[in-house]
Amino acid sequence: MQIYQPLCGYAYNSDTLFLYHFALPLIKERSRALEIGSGSGILGLLCARDRGLELVMVEREKEMAIYSEQNARINAIEAKVMERDFLSLQTGELPPFDLALSNPPFYHRNVLKSQNPSILAARYEENLPLKECLLQLKRFLKPRGSFIFCFDAKQSDRVFFELKEKGFNPETVRFVHPRITKEATLIMVQARLSSKSPLKVLPPLVVYEGEDYSSEAKSIFKAARTHSIKCQL
Repeated sequence: MQIYQPLCGYAYNSDTLFLYHFALPLIKERSRALEIGSGSGILGLLCARDRGLELVMVEREKEMAIYSEQNARINAIEAKVMERDFLSLQTGELPPFDLALSNPPFYHRNVLKSQNPSILAARYEENLPLKECLLQLKRFLKPRGSFIFCFDAKQSDRVFFELKEKGFNPETVRFVHPRITKEATLIMVQARLSSKSPLKVLPPLVVYEGEDYSSEAKSIFKAARTHSIKCQL
């Protein structure tokens, strides 16, 4: 899969590929899916490629919406791209979805900020606060719809609190560790509305073994089969 990305600005990283790998077994074929903050579109397009999704991608940054559109076209994947702030969507603008996907901004406001507008929008939670995102998402999911996303592992307690408070039940989680001896840096979560299923905590994903990627990380990159192309559209 060829993924065009801006010369200067936010580019996808391994977190998105790990989230794709985490999400895939949790997604049913031909599901209707919403990607929130699509960026270049890589997450939704990979899942659509492998699960035949009916995909809608919402991206508020005009430049990145263009990249999402271009990448869907180049890879012959049917997808609708909306250049909108997800929080501004009104009930009725879209039919209900089986699931939503997102690699949302989760840097908190006290972190030193980039001056690049694209990076600023993609990284900092003030642009898509988790609480507001969940409240809005409930309006667009089917009664037992799922939300599959990742977040800063250090904020896991807040993630679980916000999910429960907004009526989402975490069903599956997996932590990502840079090395087996290091603390987790990322949590990947699948949560469902109106669910009472017990939480399943999967074995950790370890990114590096020694100086090289772990065998699992390598297998994820191989399964994704992506080729990044930096360009100005």
